[in-house]
Amino acid sequence: RFKMDYWNGVLRIVSYSWSNSRHTYLTTLDCSNPDSLSILAEYEFDRATGETLFATRFDGARGYLVTYFVVDPLFIVDLADPTSPALVGELEVPGWSTYIEPLGERLLALGVDDTGGSRRVCVSLFNVADPTNPTLADRVTFGNSWNWSSAYDDVKSLAVFEDTVVVPFSGWEESYGQGFNRLQFVSYTPDDLTLRGYLDVQGTVLRTFKYNALYYCVTSEQLIAIDASNLNAPIAVNSLTLAENVADYQEIAPSVGAEIIAQREINQTLVRLETPTKAK
Repeated sequence: RFKMDYWNGVLRIVSYSWSNSRHTYLTTLDCSNPDSLSILAEYEFDRATGETLFATRFDGARGYLVTYFVVDPLFIVDLADPTSPALVGELEVPGWSTYIEPLGERLLALGVDDTGGSRRVCVSLFNVADPTNPTLADRVTFGNSWNWSSAYDDVKSLAVFEDTVVVPFSGWEESYGQGFNRLQFVSYTPDDLTLRGYLDVQGTVLRTFKYNALYYCVTSEQLIAIDASNLNAPIAVNSLTLAENVADYQEIAPSVGAEIIAQREINQTLVRLETPTKAK
């Protein structure tokens, strides 16, 4: 969805070819006559040949692209003249970004940190005040040696607020032998990122939003109200079950029954005791 953008009568498109060796292109089209579109320019990223295209974002007269093979090049393109796109800046960092959020002279990026052979969820802050010399202002990485984020596939599950990013991530706790789904809170300023607390949730995170003093998280199983007044220790103050896979029910005694709840996404089984008035 972010690889096409319309600005000042020009359609900008980033495309990717798998032929022989991988190629990344930026094409601009004149839309002044919608019945007869014409190509203004097509720019090939020679430096990205052989690499896979990941994050793309347009912001006015600039375009930002991330490709990856061994390192993550962030490319900055000047699109002020749509007939002659120009690569003006480039930065290489470990891993790769899957989503870019423009914030004026800064970029927030969700991605993967593959340092040391692991693949962990990370948030990066780039300084693009000088597009010819972009820098990595800060980066935070979290989780164990291997984890992922539902926002890799659905960016709407990532929430960016005025000074806080809420990142869904899932993984496996080897010490406990079970998987987890979590919400990680990260605060940011123009110059740095700070890793805050996290909250365990049930189900894959779909959306997070803020209403009055609380955050609300919608997962594939729950709606959760979260008090994050202390970002280092967010707590769930209420929850509502939306859907869950009750694989079995076993009566233990006339007054107690057990629900067996299967969470296939993280290969985990929960047991919940219920009274007859609540049992299904």
